[in-house]
Amino acid sequence: MKIAMINGQNHKGSTYHIGKMLADKLAEKIRRNYGHVKPGLKTKAYFEVMRKLVKSGWNEVDVAYWKEHGWTEKARPWK
Repeated sequence: MKIAMINGQNHKGSTYHIGKMLADKLAEKIRRNYGHVKPGLKTKAYFEVMRKLVKSGWNEVDVAYWKEHGWTEKARPWK
């Protein structure tokens, strides 16, 4: 794609303008999804394994921390 320069300024249809539009779209998508965490299957499975370890009394400090947050019951860090 050619860069449209008239009097030293970028104009609509130029590479600069298209790049800026794409960057603005991406920034808006990031802002919209900010704070909406969706963990994958691997993360959920690892959390369940750790939850079972903690529930078995593996480490007293960890047990207290997990119970304080409710993670040994129904609560999850991503909800």
